[in-house]
Amino acid sequence: MSDRPERFVLVLNPAAGKGRAGSELLHLRRSFAQRGVELEVFLTNEAGDGERYVSGLELDDRTVVVAGGGDGTAHELAQALLGREHGRLAVLSLGSGNDYAAMMGVPSDLESALDGLATGSNARWDVGQLGPYMFMNTVGFGFSARVSYLSTSTGPLRGVARYGFAIARAYLTHRPIVLQLDGLQHSGRQAMSLMEIGIGYRCGGGFPLTVNAVPDDGLLDVCIFGPLSRWQIPFVLPKALRGRHVGHPKVIYEQLPNFRIGCESDQMIHVDGEIRVLARGEHVVRVLPKALNVRLPQPPLPRATAI
Repeated sequence: MSDRPERFVLVLNPAAGKGRAGSELLHLRRSFAQRGVELEVFLTNEAGDGERYVSGLELDDRTVVVAGGGDGTAHELAQALLGREHGRLAVLSLGSGNDYAAMMGVPSDLESALDGLATGSNARWDVGQLGPYMFMNTVGFGFSARVSYLSTSTGPLRGVARYGFAIARAYLTHRPIVLQLDGLQHSGRQAMSLMEIGIGYRCGGGFPLTVNAVPDDGLLDVCIFGPLSRWQIPFVLPKALRGRHVGHPKVIYEQLPNFRIGCESDQMIHVDGEIRVLARGEHVVRVLPKALNVRLPQPPLPRATAI
C-alpha cells in the first residue's frame, strides 16, 4: 500500500433516488474537502456511463471508487472493477433501493457514511455469474423480476414503499413460471412463483429473501417459492418480507457454489435490480469467490434482516 493519501473517485448518477443524488453533489464536495480527501467527480448521463468511465481509469493501490447512486450504479462500477488488480468499490446510499449499501453496512446519513469510508477497512467479496450476467447482490426470477420491472414506474416513491407498491401490482397479474434445475437437492422441472439467487441477503429495497447469505463465504444462496395461487401469496409473502420464510413448506432454501438452470423460453429476470432477459436454453450459475475488492465503513451498521 502506498504511503500517499487515498484517492477517492466519485461516480455520481444525478437521477438516482428520484434526483436526491444530484442534489447532494455540493454537500459531497464540501464534506470530502473538509476531511482533506482527494476527490475526483464524474457525473453519469445514461446507463453504462459509469462502467465506461471507470474502465478507462488508471487505478493504483490507493484508489477507492465511490458509487454515488443506487444499486444500478454500484453494479456498473463493480463490473468495471472486476478482474483488475487495483481499485476498491465503496457505495453511498443515494438510490431508491440501496440494498448493496445496506449489505455493506453504510449509514443512510451522508456525514456518517463519509466518516465510515474515511476510516474504513478493505475486504474481498464474492460475485455471482448467471449465464452472460454478473451480479454483485441478487438475481431474481418470476414474481421477483416482475416486482423489479414494475418498481420503475412508481412515481416519487423510494425504498420499501416503492417496492411494496410494485408488489401489489405484481400480485394482480401473477403466474408461476417453470424452470429446469440441475445440481440442487431439489432438481428437476420445477414450477415456482419466485426464485432469488443471492450473494447478498436482501433485495427490493430491504426484503431479505436470501436471508442467510454471507457475501464472502463462496456460496450462492438459492430461495425458491413453489407455485403459489393468488390467495396463498398474502399468507406467505409477509413471512419473506421479515426474513422468516425459511422452513415454510412452500419454500426451498439451499446454499451451494454452482448449479444449472434450463429455460424453456426467454425469461425476464432482474440482475441487481436491473431488468434483463435470460435466453431460452441452459445456463450455469456459479460463484466467483472473493472476486471484488470493496471498501467497508468502519464501524459498519449492524445487519438488520427484519423490516
